Order: sequence, then C-alpha cells, then structure tokens
Amino acid sequence: MKTRPLFFCLFAGFLLQGCTHYVWVKPSGDPATFNPDNYSCQQSAMASAPPIFQVYESYPTHYGEQRVITRCKEHGDREICKTRVTGAPYAPPAPQAIDLNKRNRSDLYNACMGAHGWVLQAVEDPE
Repeated sequence: MKTRPLFFCLFAGFLLQGCTHYVWVKPSGDPATFNPDNYSCQQSAMASAPPIFQVYESYPTHYGEQRVITRCKEHGDREICKTRVTGAPYAPPAPQAIDLNKRNRSDLYNACMGAHGWVLQAVEDPE
C-alpha cells in the first residue's frame, strides 16, 4: 500500500478544514437555561478547584549579553588599545504565573454542563 496518497489526502483534509469553534447546545430543553446553568457550573468548578498560582522563572541565558572586547597592538614604543562593546545588555524575561488548577477547573465545568444536559458542538465559522 502506498502511503504517499494517503498522507496527501489527510494533509489536504486538514488544509480544507475551516476554522471551527465550539458552542454549548441543549438538544432536549430550553436554551434560555444556559445562563443559570453556566453560572452555577462556573461557581461549582471554582469552589472545587480554586486557582493555585506558581511562579516560573525562565532559565538564565547569555543571549544578548553585553561584552567588552579590548585589543591592543604595539605601535613603536607605545601600546594602542581599542575597546568595543558588542551585544545588548541582558534583560531576563519576566517570570510567569501559571494556574496549576486551570485544567481541573475546565474538566469540572465541562462535566457539570454535561450533567445539566448540555453538549459541546463544533460550529464552522463562515468564510
């Protein structure tokens, strides 16, 4: 079996797939209950998995470090030195705070919405 045509078809399928987003739909029920269900599920998920932030600092790097280079040459009975500065002053990236419970909270919210009868449905964006 040739894998090249199969790979091409799969790749073309990904390219032809439009941008999609997901919306909550309730197949059997009143769509007007979305706001109360959404609010209660958000509150429940936040109570069960509150944000826990951890600060991550990036690893130090020497990229962009400022260097001073001095080269000297003897010129007759004296020495002539030239100094130049290369690079830019090093500025480390700012530390980032990451919510360790974000995924748990999202899973709890999705489970709660499912328990209320809501289903996530993919909707293609019009072009």
